[in-house]
Amino acid sequence: MKKIITLLALIANIAAASANDYTDSLEVEVNGVATTQAATISLDRQADGSYSFILKNFILESEGQQMGVGTIEVNRVSGVTANGVTTLLARQDITIKEGDGLSPSGIWIGPAMLGIVPVQLVAEQRGDKLYAVIDIDLKSSLDKVIKVTFGNGGYRIGNSDFEAFHQENGIAEPNHWHSFASSKGSLSAFVSKTPHTFVSDVTRPGTSGKSSVMLTSAKIFGIVANGTITTGRMNAGGFTATDPANHAETDLGDTSTDSNGDPFYTMINGVPDSLVVWVKFTQGTPNAEHPYATVSATVTDGTYYQEPHDKTYDNIVATAANRAIATNGYQWQRISVPFQRVSTSLDPKAVLVTLSTNADPGQGSIDTLFVDDLSLVYKQDIGVKGIAVMGQELSVADTMTLNSVASTLISEDNITVNTEAAKVVKTIETTAEGIVAHIAVASQDLKTFKLYHIIMRGAVAGIDGPTADNGMTTAVYNLQGQRVDSMTPGKIYIVDRNGKRVKVLRK
Repeated sequence: MKKIITLLALIANIAAASANDYTDSLEVEVNGVATTQAATISLDRQADGSYSFILKNFILESEGQQMGVGTIEVNRVSGVTANGVTTLLARQDITIKEGDGLSPSGIWIGPAMLGIVPVQLVAEQRGDKLYAVIDIDLKSSLDKVIKVTFGNGGYRIGNSDFEAFHQENGIAEPNHWHSFASSKGSLSAFVSKTPHTFVSDVTRPGTSGKSSVMLTSAKIFGIVANGTITTGRMNAGGFTATDPANHAETDLGDTSTDSNGDPFYTMINGVPDSLVVWVKFTQGTPNAEHPYATVSATVTDGTYYQEPHDKTYDNIVATAANRAIATNGYQWQRISVPFQRVSTSLDPKAVLVTLSTNADPGQGSIDTLFVDDLSLVYKQDIGVKGIAVMGQELSVADTMTLNSVASTLISEDNITVNTEAAKVVKTIETTAEGIVAHIAVASQDLKTFKLYHIIMRGAVAGIDGPTADNGMTTAVYNLQGQRVDSMTPGKIYIVDRNGKRVKVLRK
């Protein structure tokens, strides 16, 4: 009886929406040029299981000029939760609302000038983080499609354009990156006082950025210490350069942070196809036996890992490395390095990226390596070859209608999508007409996505499909397997909470 009362109390919570505000960086891309601003998104779970998605005070910026657009609000956003990740999907025509306070351009142009605006979004909510990619179609008014990316999502490396720096032991280190200045180990007290990283205004061709990071090697105890930065942490523990006690390491269990408050690791939620970085390299004294700088990246399951290795590691998901970066006449070079998959059974959790003035420990001379605009690149092919419902092929279109499934129980498992896209997300919504299926095909990082709708008149939602449960509400079904929004006294229902199903008598 106590269990039934508890479950009924949980069901009552369906009527209460849950709201969260997320503040993060917002990248706004217009005509291939991206700018960044701080922004807040409010995500509210509604009583019917859908979401309200609000991007407050959206601003466009071009050549230093700001234009206030307004507040973008998208309601009835579909959501589905799997493996601790809630994926949100929406394709709607909206009216942009007035922003809070004064617009930086004197007027919020959204409600005043833009009219009906088509908006598409795909988002992922993990724990206390929200990642969203939003396409705002302003072709009819401004002849532009605005692509907006909110947050990191675990698909990018923070500050990989090297525009932000902090002081570590009086030495400039790029935010989210680390050098010997923030190292640990028995010899860190000696090496951390010698600068290897510098803020530079030497930037790669075509960038809109203002700075890069300059790495230099230095002699310590008469030994060349390579200029190195890493997304992990440097350890200085050996008197010989080749001692594996001198290494870069990563471990999600490490709770320590640098002086900027950043952890000594970078989390990742996918496996990139390649790493791209711009470099400019010269050797103080050319060394024919050790002429190369290096870049490497290793995706792991998040447990302890170091380079150079001190043992054989079995927690590697994928690797990418170029250990033959030549000086190339001291010109900027765009280096692209493919990732090689090592394990398909491990989940990607962390990535250790390291760049150094020499591929060989302790070699070279007093060398210099400029690094700018590093990025993780994901396959963007999301072509769809076919969509079928219960084996019935549809003519693929943005919106499809299927009338031959009346009174049929439909779940997400009944819908198949033939595509090579990295991600396919399916949700179903019960409407007065029947079932509406929402489908998203997307690249691993969501930067490229396409949304489809299937209207199935007369169909009903089946209990066999996954629920969009984020741990705060409970799905309720009648004994025919049809999902319902409320329970009638005197009838028996099936309550599904986190995959556990219990029959309940509504009193």
